[in-house]
Amino acid sequence: MTHHDDHVHNSAGASPDVLNDSGLDAAALIDFYRQMVLIRRFEEKCQEMYTKARIGGFLHLYIGEEATAVGAISALRPEDHIFTHYRDHGHAIARGLDINALMAELFGKVTGCSKGLGGSMHFADASKHFWGGYAIVGSHLPLAVGVALGMKMQRKDSVVMVFFGDGATNGGEFYESLNFAQLWKLPVIFVCENNLYAMGTPLEVHSSVTEIYRKACAFDMKAERVDGNDVLVMREAALRAVEHARSGKGPVLLEAMTYRFRGHSAQDTQKYRTKEDIERHRRNDPITRFRDLLVHEGIATGQQLRDIDLMIDDQVEAAVRFAEDSPEPGHEWITQAGVYAAPIAVDPPIHGE
Repeated sequence: MTHHDDHVHNSAGASPDVLNDSGLDAAALIDFYRQMVLIRRFEEKCQEMYTKARIGGFLHLYIGEEATAVGAISALRPEDHIFTHYRDHGHAIARGLDINALMAELFGKVTGCSKGLGGSMHFADASKHFWGGYAIVGSHLPLAVGVALGMKMQRKDSVVMVFFGDGATNGGEFYESLNFAQLWKLPVIFVCENNLYAMGTPLEVHSSVTEIYRKACAFDMKAERVDGNDVLVMREAALRAVEHARSGKGPVLLEAMTYRFRGHSAQDTQKYRTKEDIERHRRNDPITRFRDLLVHEGIATGQQLRDIDLMIDDQVEAAVRFAEDSPEPGHEWITQAGVYAAPIAVDPPIHGE
């Protein structure tokens, strides 16, 4: 059954209670902070490198949404699977992909996580069951359901978590995927990152139902709206959803309420929203909220967190140097990079010879 308003968490004061009940030690909580700051600094550096033309193509930044990825992915096991959309940097970092390889991918270098062939929208790492960012809106939802079907048929204990934006919930792939997953009781956690805009179109303009979690009621699916800017609330909701899916009870739709501080892409002029609106949401910055909570609750000192900030600054600068120093892909990628299922003959015979 769909869970309605009694399961909606939007309170800015929810974290202290969840903090006490989380069962996490200080090291784990501080590591959540580290992950979120690492995503933020990585993305800020990406914007800088894009401006300097060191990164080309499309660039969709995750700034402002860090708590959603870190909180949700922390609920997963290493053997679980992740699919995501083209705003995929934050999920990759939260899953533990090497930021050197991620930066090199953005620079189009052979040391990148996809050998420099995918770029910003196509991060992937099979060793971490991170199946990548997908550029076509909603296209990855059926793929995630397919992997979940495979897990069920093989009687494996793994779940699949798939991230997508509010705009994707208007496409047919969304409804087909939810229907099939619920029909077969597949272990999928659908995470809608509702940042209130589909490209430059406000939520209330592109969706007749603005509470995305209510769309799950069409399939009698468990659903919940949560504060995606609170990393601990997000984690708790993800843990509930993962337990439900892993126990064989079927899929869950989580609607994570969040906001992107930058444009849809690095080239977005953002004429569809005001600076005042952005600044209003910045007052709910997930990193600032969590930093204040850690200090207020005595989990960490301000100096400890500043030291982490400085360490991450160095780490991100080192990733840029790694990317700069890495070689460009050569022609061998055509035959040796695994792009094609079978080797290609360099000099194929002419028909009739």
